[in-house]
Amino acid sequence: MRRMFFRGPLKKGIVRQSMRSVIAVLAITILTALYPVPQAIAEDLTSCRLGLSAVRAGKLDEALKLYDPCFNQGKLTLKSQPLWRYNRANIYLAKRRFQDAIRDYSEAIRQKPNYGLAYGSRGLAHEATGDKNAAMADFLMARKVGLRAAWLSDKLAEITN
Repeated sequence: MRRMFFRGPLKKGIVRQSMRSVIAVLAITILTALYPVPQAIAEDLTSCRLGLSAVRAGKLDEALKLYDPCFNQGKLTLKSQPLWRYNRANIYLAKRRFQDAIRDYSEAIRQKPNYGLAYGSRGLAHEATGDKNAAMADFLMARKVGLRAAWLSDKLAEITN
């Protein structure tokens, strides 16, 4: 049996490649330790759906109580949070709790910047508080991000006149 020994440039190339692999593994290990990959959460919409059922039944106070766990327990994915915040803001708007509605609409917009319905609805809340400038800005932004609704055109015409 003949033994093979690597000599010269071939041996150096193998050693360099091995070292690169070791360095790459170490770098990935260190980066993973410093910046852990977020784990996917199992989304639990039970409380949110019960809240939506309460809204449909006209039980707004009960709906608000049911919506709170949606956000407080951290069981919503980032993708679905804007929708549920928008839904809760609509309840606040219906109950004339305008500052709470504005807060939730703003959070929905922060999470989903092109959320035309949230801009338009926040404009309605601003209008209800008497802040016509903020209402106009939100109505215009709703139009800019693509919301095409008859009520929005009516509101823009109403405020400009």
